[in-house]
Amino acid sequence: LEVHPRFPRRTNVQVARRSGEELEARVWERGAGETASSGSSAVAVAAAFGAQAVTVRFPGGPLDVRFADGDAYLTGPAERVS
Repeated sequence: LEVHPRFPRRTNVQVARRSGEELEARVWERGAGETASSGSSAVAVAAAFGAQAVTVRFPGGPLDVRFADGDAYLTGPAERVS
């Protein structure tokens, strides 16, 4: 999808599914390929599922997303990956 003609400047792609009370997701970032985790993707996935507060699990670990008063709050570990 990243290089589909419909997206001349390329695009990021998230694939997600509900797993019990949590969401599982994988993300493909344009120009970088699959990434272990993504904060902006976690927020996008949570919003797409209509969740007010949810854990989004990526291959690189879980991120907790919460929406309140029109803002998004993201909590999770930060690690340097080479």
